[in-house]
Amino acid sequence: MREAGVWARRAFVVVLLLLVALALADVFGQAMTASEASSSRASLRVEAPSALRGGLLYQVVFRVTARTALANPELQLSNGWFSGLTTNAEVPQPSGQSSRLGGPAFALGSMRPGDQRTVRIYFQVNPTTVAWHRPMDAELDDGSTEVLILHRWMTVYP
Repeated sequence: MREAGVWARRAFVVVLLLLVALALADVFGQAMTASEASSSRASLRVEAPSALRGGLLYQVVFRVTARTALANPELQLSNGWFSGLTTNAEVPQPSGQSSRLGGPAFALGSMRPGDQRTVRIYFQVNPTTVAWHRPMDAELDDGSTEVLILHRWMTVYP
């Protein structure tokens, strides 16, 4: 019976060491990944971590490049970008912001072919948030016309 207790403690220590090793190998988050979507009118590149841990601060970079003239481009984000997360800053501040389709929409200002707009949003993961393969969509619209949509997923580990 006493020997079983020794092996149970050893197994517990091994599991803890395995978790530490996986965390050091960056399995549990914050490595930046890039996703891209494009159409004949524009392209969108998003750089963001796909795996996070509670309490982490991180940055998301949205880069829009116009291929044709866009009169009223808006970057529409799904609610998955904000649920259980705290927004610390948006750089640059959008000229206009509204709420559509369950998430915020950022006005980018008119764009000519070749123009590029970059929006950086700084987030913090709320410590109690857990999310497994959460969808986080970004849609680029020109007025009421959908130009493109980019699908991403994020996991927040406990």
